[in-house]
Amino acid sequence: MSKRSDYIPGNEEDFNDFVINFTEKVVANAATWAVPDAAKTELVAATDDWTAKYAAGNPEADPTSAQRQAKNDARKKHHYGYTHRCKRTFAQQPVAYQCRFNIA
Repeated sequence: MSKRSDYIPGNEEDFNDFVINFTEKVVANAATWAVPDAAKTELVAATDDWTAKYAAGNPEADPTSAQRQAKNDARKKHHYGYTHRCKRTFAQQPVAYQCRFNIA
């Protein structure tokens, strides 16, 4: 059996789709996966922050340097802070093996 590694896209458009999908899956399955309310709340806040800054910092929106930097900072915050925190949370819970790979 092969083990899949985490998939977090490098492309911003794909990352945006991933973030939205990941957040929807975590919120919908938080009770089943035993994700604490605090982690879920932080994930939703980080997703909202990313979504707003992605829209403003998207190249089609002709962003300023500050808007691009804010977008990049929001991505780092989401990627390294909340995404991995949630994954660690339900990696430690008694969740069915296959469910861990169906979140993305």
